[in-house]
Amino acid sequence: MLPIRQLVPASPFQHATPSLQRLGYKSRYGGKGFDTKILKKVVALRKKDEQERMEEDAILDTYLHALGMIEAPPEG
Repeated sequence: MLPIRQLVPASPFQHATPSLQRLGYKSRYGGKGFDTKILKKVVALRKKDEQERMEEDAILDTYLHALGMIEAPPEG
């Protein structure tokens, strides 16, 4: 099996229209057994830089802790 980095390029549909992007994405990877919702999130995460992802994760952990969904936010 290929690594996810090879399966989901940084900009897989840079020349297609939005409707064709969705169609190609679902048919290409959904037909191979991949969860297209998760792959869509992976592509969105790859577009963000590491610092932005870390900030969003920290905020999400804070909210989850406030709601009692996790024990404590990770320190760091």
